[in-house]
Amino acid sequence: MPGQVKAGDVVRGPYAQAAGAPIHPADFAAIVVQALTDDEHAGRTYTVTGPQSLTHAEQIALPGKALGRPLRYEELSPEAARKAMGPHAPADVPLNDWARHVDRPAPVPDAIEKGHRPPGTHLRAVGRRPSSRLLTPVLRPAVMW
Repeated sequence: MPGQVKAGDVVRGPYAQAAGAPIHPADFAAIVVQALTDDEHAGRTYTVTGPQSLTHAEQIALPGKALGRPLRYEELSPEAARKAMGPHAPADVPLNDWARHVDRPAPVPDAIEKGHRPPGTHLRAVGRRPSSRLLTPVLRPAVMW
């Protein structure tokens, strides 16, 4: 996606109305450190997400505001997106997940907010930071460990 933003104001991808809960890398790092250094987490599994459900289109519009230019999400068909991902990418995994989340909020587990990590960085706050790296966390799927 950063390459698409550098090339223009349109980001192309499938399922514009599919929701996800992107996580900021600093939040993910804080969770990992806590899980690896606190015995309370031994043997436990968490679904790790960001703190807010946002559609793909919303995930693109917010960094655009921070960059001072409107970014828009142009929806590709799943077939076109699969081709754009290339022959070596496991395209079926994200495409199937995004298809399940069209017009449905992404799950945002509250167990993590209840003492297992500091409050998450909302993408809206990240979008206000003047940084070229702010685009990095966009469109990251939930991670299991």
